[in-house]
Amino acid sequence: MNWQASSAGDEAATSNRGGGFCPRNSPVALRLVADRVLATPASVVRHTDRLLVIASTTRHLSILIEGSTAKRHRLADHLNNVLQGDAGALRVSTEPQAASDVLPRCPLLSIERGDCEWSRSRLSVPPETAWFPERLVLTEYLSGEGVLDRQRIADAIDRIVDAAEACFDTARWPTPGMQQDAWMNRRLAVSIAGYPVLHEQHRYTLSALHQLTGWVSARLQARSMWQASRRRPLPAILGADPTRGMPGGELKDEWLRRWQGAVDSTAVRHRNLLALEVDSLVYRSAANGRLNTDLLPLIVHADVTSASCSLSLTEDERHNLTQSVQASLQQRHALDQIAKHV
Repeated sequence: MNWQASSAGDEAATSNRGGGFCPRNSPVALRLVADRVLATPASVVRHTDRLLVIASTTRHLSILIEGSTAKRHRLADHLNNVLQGDAGALRVSTEPQAASDVLPRCPLLSIERGDCEWSRSRLSVPPETAWFPERLVLTEYLSGEGVLDRQRIADAIDRIVDAAEACFDTARWPTPGMQQDAWMNRRLAVSIAGYPVLHEQHRYTLSALHQLTGWVSARLQARSMWQASRRRPLPAILGADPTRGMPGGELKDEWLRRWQGAVDSTAVRHRNLLALEVDSLVYRSAANGRLNTDLLPLIVHADVTSASCSLSLTEDERHNLTQSVQASLQQRHALDQIAKHV
């Protein structure tokens, strides 16, 4: 299977696989501290040269600038002038977006803070992380009667995970940090689309869509666990072994036995798998034109999220949507905490 044909920005897909992905064109999310970058002229030159190289290898670059106010804006102006990317390719921000948790698929790994915007998809991710983006359009698997073909969906999910494995093994990423992250965490961001059509046109209830999304998430995890058993668990899991550095003896042996049992039962090959975006859950009703946010609770299933919405909204709609998104993300965080203690 050849996955070199298209980039993260391409929407085309064949009936036998999802859209291909070329890592050279992976969106890059970076975080810079203005006070450090602007400390000396040599530092400015060094960082600028590095960013020019990165910008030449990707179609989408997001840079979040931290530090003192005056220096943040000074560095932002400098980068916008030097990099000169088009509006869709370069995002330089001096104000952080609201951070959203990035959840690991394996309970042995910690939650991360997604405080950088992964450009184009606008997912909230940790800085300088490497992701394999894919898109699963549910409506492509509908029969004429509005029934989803789950076997075809399952086959598509398996192909996505397997193709990601091949991609990670051969990929060259734009920065050393992304290269290291790709090896350690092998992140997938499989976005699900088509919910509004299922909900409004085919009368799928929220309960039915919860069940469907949970099934998709479980199928992704099952395939990742199969890959882990076929090859080896995710390096980040192996590196989290708490017995490292412990003195030998019965205590260490007992800890190691428990740790290995936990790894055997939960180990996956990919740190993150399922992505859900507010844009794929919120829609305007074709019947009355009203903003429908009924599907936002589905976001509890996501490992990584995007809280942005591209719809044109009134001030009241934007306020209500913000509150609904925050409530859904809080529920997602609470459910994850409960799951980790079960």
